[in-house]
Amino acid sequence: MPRSPEKIATALRNCIEHPCWAGSIDFSATLVLLQGSELSLAGLQDLTGLIGMISVKRKGFSDKDILQKYTTSWPQHRVRRARKAMWLLFENHPILRMLDQIIHSKGTRSARPPGYQRPRKFSVYMEELPTTWKTAFEQMDAGFLGEAGALPVPSMIATTKSKMCEFSMAAQIAGAPNDLCVVSAIAYERSLLGRVKPLSKKTVLSAIRQVRDFARYIGVDGEVLEHFADRIRFHENRSHGALPQKEASILALPEYSDIFALALDMLGAAEKTKKPRVAQSLRNKAVAITLFCPFPLRVADTRLRFGKEVVWDGEHYRFNLRISKTGRSFTAYILPVFGFFIDQLILQGSSTAHLNDLRSKCIQNERLLFVNYNDTPPHERYVSYLWAETFGIGSHAARTHLHNSFGRLGARGVELAMRACDHRSEKTAEAYRTSAFALLSLEKIHDDLAADFTDKEWQHFFGSSNTLVDDLATKGSDHA
Repeated sequence: MPRSPEKIATALRNCIEHPCWAGSIDFSATLVLLQGSELSLAGLQDLTGLIGMISVKRKGFSDKDILQKYTTSWPQHRVRRARKAMWLLFENHPILRMLDQIIHSKGTRSARPPGYQRPRKFSVYMEELPTTWKTAFEQMDAGFLGEAGALPVPSMIATTKSKMCEFSMAAQIAGAPNDLCVVSAIAYERSLLGRVKPLSKKTVLSAIRQVRDFARYIGVDGEVLEHFADRIRFHENRSHGALPQKEASILALPEYSDIFALALDMLGAAEKTKKPRVAQSLRNKAVAITLFCPFPLRVADTRLRFGKEVVWDGEHYRFNLRISKTGRSFTAYILPVFGFFIDQLILQGSSTAHLNDLRSKCIQNERLLFVNYNDTPPHERYVSYLWAETFGIGSHAARTHLHNSFGRLGARGVELAMRACDHRSEKTAEAYRTSAFALLSLEKIHDDLAADFTDKEWQHFFGSSNTLVDDLATKGSDHA
């Protein structure tokens, strides 16, 4: 039975007169929310109980500990009701994030059974490979030379494993032997060429080469190797002059100003949404695509923690980590504009008035820079995943994008990009100097060509009247 306006007003007055609020809730404004059914009285009463418990400070217990204990017997919908009241009255308060985590912990989704593995679409799992292949990979990992007297570098061993898992899946689907034979090799090549999302010509060539190299390592017969040699020659000719898909994706990356504009739009969208999972994903994405533009760390080095790899000196942030590939120390001052984005991952939607307290907690707990909306750690390649979700290519593209952008500054730009990417090899420097020269030369050619066009010619080919189409249509009718 609905309560009368008088009873609602009385219940509201009893709530806001609780000492925990200390006059922070306006009676008239809250009454309007209740009368308009935006705020439920039950939600306000639940929230008053929560805040009342927090206001009684207990030594050794954090606010989150108190909230979790107080809501132990609450069903999920009751916590959601209290959270909605909190959001309406105090939109940017850190307690909202604590309530989100409690709501998640009361979720109804059943846990996956132990040992569950998600079915794969294009490959099998390593344990499903033939025993001889698994043994060969164990020998590779141990550093033993193969039958051909060669050993792939560690980075290639990982990709070779993934290619052989694909090979095995293709053979099984085609009904071919799960073995390195010509019939299975043909099935694998057809599977590469028949993807719904087409692979680039160079990607197909690289995959067949890696399978060929594994075949050499385990010492398959000459007929199979001859088949691979023939198919590699075919795909080399086919891919000659083709732009690698990776390079095409990198060239399609936006300018840095556009990346920042996109990130700010994401932060704005995160502020407006009422879905905590979506809001946190947008914040993570905004920071991932901006912070790693000037600091294009390798994927293995993007799992950063406050107080460890991300240090606060009282005024600015700086990196303090050791590069996994080289073992060298990497310390870099982080400009305030990038510090602003890091702050968003600390606040997680809270008001900036709470920044200092929240930052201290993050540093004290050595919290990961990127966390899920329920404060659980994301997977190790999370940053690269966010880049791929936004731009269609992983965060490794940030390194080449930085070189391409700085290359326009000439030799000095290449030097700065080398330092930012922790590149030390002179071969790498020479490759990027050559690339920068080619890029600048191409831009010069384009500028010269554009300068040689007259206004009349531009209008003829690209004007709104589309005179070229008109001319062709006229000639066609005359011919008829």
